[in-house]
Amino acid sequence: MRHVHPRPFGPKWRGRWIWFQPPAIVTETATRPVLEDPTATIGLLRRTVHLATVPTNAPARLWTDGRHLLRVNGVEVARGPVRSDPRRPHYDVVDLAPHLRPGENVLALTVRHFGTATSWWMAAPPTYTLGAGCVAFEAQIGDEWIVSDAEWRACPGDAWAAVAVPGDVACLPLESFDARRHPHGWDLPGFDDLDWTAATEITPMHTGASSEPRPSSDPFGMLRPPVRRSMPGGERHRAVATASRSVTGGDPVADPVRQVLVDERSAPGDSAVVVSLDLGRIAAGTVEIDLRDAVAGTTIDLAAAEHLDDDGN
Repeated sequence: MRHVHPRPFGPKWRGRWIWFQPPAIVTETATRPVLEDPTATIGLLRRTVHLATVPTNAPARLWTDGRHLLRVNGVEVARGPVRSDPRRPHYDVVDLAPHLRPGENVLALTVRHFGTATSWWMAAPPTYTLGAGCVAFEAQIGDEWIVSDAEWRACPGDAWAAVAVPGDVACLPLESFDARRHPHGWDLPGFDDLDWTAATEITPMHTGASSEPRPSSDPFGMLRPPVRRSMPGGERHRAVATASRSVTGGDPVADPVRQVLVDERSAPGDSAVVVSLDLGRIAAGTVEIDLRDAVAGTTIDLAAAEHLDDDGN
């Protein structure tokens, strides 16, 4: 089958494989690489681009071994990739031009690797360096190519705590996000990322590998043309605060989701405020929550939750 890639792209990539940290892969035997810790991990990657003028079009493509959410100057423009077999993955394309501006621009990627196969994501058998999370990105902005490489700045997503999947096919994915630990404004121009590290460039290594640092690479094979030509639109639903009460808080437990349930059942007090929200018909996507009007006499600001939905849409 002949694969037709949308212009200006082809089967070979200019962007390298990168991640927010070195691949956490060890060898059980000399020929059996495995994940050091098969736990979900999240990272932040950002790239600053300075433009004299904004082009009419700025085509970009990207693929992640896991999930990604791409923002340009703080505006969400893509999330994915589409669900697929990791041996036959399809990258996404998006036009960045409507979100660019003269001067400083920021491309920001929130990336996740699930670590363990789930009912919505299939893990690739790891090689010595790939299979523990990686992303490839490239965009033509005017006459310049912006690609995934060590020019990107990286930071672990420490605001997220790993939460085990609680069930099987019909289970709901859970996420624990501590807004106090999040570098708010990281996806906007002017953010100071000097204490961040350079993104890790990953060289594919496996038996018989050519060490080519750009896709295509085992275990994924060639990244195939997109099955969608634009990001699907969405709807906005207003969240309604259905209840709130002050509580003493329960005894500490390791699971952050169970902690909320324990706190919710604790006696009245002034240690914590438990708020119940009806998020409407939202099934997946980005949730923006402002609790200033949810609790009488209390002001709490939460930034946009950068949830990576588990269908890649």
